[in-house]
Amino acid sequence: MAEKNLNLTCLRYQHFGSPIEKASTTWPERHVREARACPIFSKATLFGWLAFPPFDAEVTWHGGTSFDVRVGDVLLERLWSQVMAELIGWPSSWWSSKIEGVLQIDIGSVLITPPGVKLLVTGPLNRATEGFSVQSGILDSDWFWLPSTINLEPRLLGATFRLSRTTPIAQLLPLALGFEGPLEVSERQLEEYEPAHRMWLNHLSFVYGDLSDETVLPRRRKFGLYQEFQRQLNKHTK
Repeated sequence: MAEKNLNLTCLRYQHFGSPIEKASTTWPERHVREARACPIFSKATLFGWLAFPPFDAEVTWHGGTSFDVRVGDVLLERLWSQVMAELIGWPSSWWSSKIEGVLQIDIGSVLITPPGVKLLVTGPLNRATEGFSVQSGILDSDWFWLPSTINLEPRLLGATFRLSRTTPIAQLLPLALGFEGPLEVSERQLEEYEPAHRMWLNHLSFVYGDLSDETVLPRRRKFGLYQEFQRQLNKHTK
């Protein structure tokens, strides 16, 4: 069976906005500390692509759909609306609020994925957002070729938060969906699945050494053993 192509195509209709970028190895000042060292976190943080707001702005939510959005470059903001008027006949803004308590950001691109590949849009993984949360959704980007907004939910009424063209507001993750029907979960006792139980015991021995003496408290030999343990497993399974 051929592997799915997980590449993302961005059809830009606004040249004032920030481009979609591959999830970067450049770490912001505010991030989950463990994400640098632990592969479990870093692989998630660096997976997919990052979306950015098209303008630097200060945003204040006054309740309902009432937002005060102050942009640093007012001229470019006007040009945005002019481009939209020429493109679709309507001078729409780069932001709107059609849902109470939600600021909807137009990133200026239509996102397209190969057949059978969707896009999970969510908040930047392991990167803190200031003053707002990001709504998560799955885009039918393999056939619904229309602009989609990034939806932000302010955390505090009346508080002001900032958007920056260099700080991501969302992460885009490819989902290759090849199943039909609902997802289900089954439950078993750990002891019934011997390979998992044995791996756990092997990992404890690998990290702490000999655990046979119950009178001695185990001391961790060292940190950062995840990849080393993975290499040992791969070596024994070849």
